[in-house]
Amino acid sequence: MSCGTKKRIGIAIGVAFTVLVLLLSGMASAERIDIPADYATIQSGLDHARPGDTIFVHAGTYHERPLKIFTPNITLIGTDAIIEGDGYDVCLYIKARDVKISGFVVQNGERGIWLEDSTFCVIANNTVFNNKGKGSPNMVIHEGHGIGLTSSSNCIIANNTVLSNSAYGIALFQASNNVITGNRCDRNRDYQIILGTDSCNNTITENTLSGSVYGHGIYIITRSNNNVVTKNVIFNNSNSGINILRSAHYNLISNNILKSNIMGLWIGSILSASNGNIIANNTITSNQGRGIEVSGDENEIINNTVVGNEEGIYIRYGAGNRIYHNHLNNRKNAYDGESNIWDNGYPAGGNYWSDYPGLDIYMGVEQDEPGNDSIGDIPYIIDCIDGNSRDNFPLIGIYIPPISISNVTVSPAKATIGTPIKVCANVSTISGVKNGGVIATFTRGGYKIGQTYMAEKEGRYCGNWYFGLSAVPGVYHVDVIAADRDGREMALEDAATFVILD
Repeated sequence: MSCGTKKRIGIAIGVAFTVLVLLLSGMASAERIDIPADYATIQSGLDHARPGDTIFVHAGTYHERPLKIFTPNITLIGTDAIIEGDGYDVCLYIKARDVKISGFVVQNGERGIWLEDSTFCVIANNTVFNNKGKGSPNMVIHEGHGIGLTSSSNCIIANNTVLSNSAYGIALFQASNNVITGNRCDRNRDYQIILGTDSCNNTITENTLSGSVYGHGIYIITRSNNNVVTKNVIFNNSNSGINILRSAHYNLISNNILKSNIMGLWIGSILSASNGNIIANNTITSNQGRGIEVSGDENEIINNTVVGNEEGIYIRYGAGNRIYHNHLNNRKNAYDGESNIWDNGYPAGGNYWSDYPGLDIYMGVEQDEPGNDSIGDIPYIIDCIDGNSRDNFPLIGIYIPPISISNVTVSPAKATIGTPIKVCANVSTISGVKNGGVIATFTRGGYKIGQTYMAEKEGRYCGNWYFGLSAVPGVYHVDVIAADRDGREMALEDAATFVILD
């Protein structure tokens, strides 16, 4: 089932994203169960648990597979506890709501931790290691994944160490509205993280991803749209750092570091384009091939540092792509397979080119007025098929965004109806913030619910939003919009989320 292709509104530059990771220790429960004191096996404890119970699993190696959780609202906490798969089946299988798992080593199964048809689960602070699939590599459920979600939503996968699994580190299939944050994925064979078919509106943030033997750091494929990938460090993978392929559209890729991969960022292919993605504020360095390769239409590549790669930005094919305010210093800086847009007009300017041959003696739209303006006097010519691609306003120096929005926080992250929601953000501009120019808007299911103006205090802009009693429980998204005194406006979409409880 497709999860849609709704395009993000506006351009998000300077993305900041705050994710709440639930603390699993010390949670209140209806009953405490200790393994092995109360029950000899983990499964026996799970079978006797009721919703709200917390099961503490003490030190030891537990040869139980597959462990199965079908009871909702169960918390399972390990202390030096190992779930040993002995080479067979999934180690831990979850098909329930509100399950929380932390503190385990999960190893040597065919799959590590697998969630199916599950919602609002938290998998945090585990080590998932050396799970080896025995089935066909083309069959999703038989591959050696570390942590997997299928047909699951609103889950958090946080602060896990996922190592040396025979296929994917963290895998999502038809899974939407999940958060993957703070994980270390290393030496998983194919991909460190994959958003498989129809996985939409997920957030991948602040993960460290390295060492794919055959594949990518992050792989987003087949109608997986409107995902946010931000603040990840991705290096030493045997293919690309991030690959967006097979008609995956409208994803936001921002503030990532992609270093020493075969390729930095790869969008689309000749057979299946990926369109409308935003690539902003990334640092893409020292990759063996291209820093960024694009096959698709209307992608935006803005304010990236692309340095020390064999090639900088390579547009294989596609129209309406906009490339500006990037810093390019590579063996070859650019190629355009069609005629795309390589600047943002005057006076905003285009890109910084390390091999730009011109000077900055003149100014103005035609660059014929006396005086300099940090824009080169002649266009930068892009290597292309038809000879028509050029940056008309190449920058002399590195571009500084006129508006920056960062460090967005929402509290509380879970609230009941009637509880005020406080949103704060750092906002800076070159010309100064317009009076009343910072607003937080709130949406649910793609519809705007309300907004609040944010006032400045001690360098932070904050505002409160009060729900009416008619508010609907669910996940709400926060956008922050800022305007400067020169009339420019910047929108940081999906800056944060929060949940209104029943």
